[in-house]
Amino acid sequence: MGGAGGDGGVVVRVEDAGPGAVVRVVVSGVGDPGRLGAAADAVAAPELRGDRLRATTAPDALVRAAGRALAPEEAEALEGGLRRA
Repeated sequence: MGGAGGDGGVVVRVEDAGPGAVVRVVVSGVGDPGRLGAAADAVAAPELRGDRLRATTAPDALVRAAGRALAPEEAEALEGGLRRA
């Protein structure tokens, strides 16, 4: 699959795209990946590995979780990186 860097050092890599618009992604470069993982917990299967978050989720759900958990510029960078990936 593909990956894309976002503004501010946020990197989103799509590892697998499953049925029903569900993807497995790895997100790095966010200030608090644990907080993002906690916000995504209800909509994803988050797994924190060091400074990276791996999750199986719908892209829109991850974007919503980023909006709740991250600084606005990080959330925008994650959304842009996810769209490019």
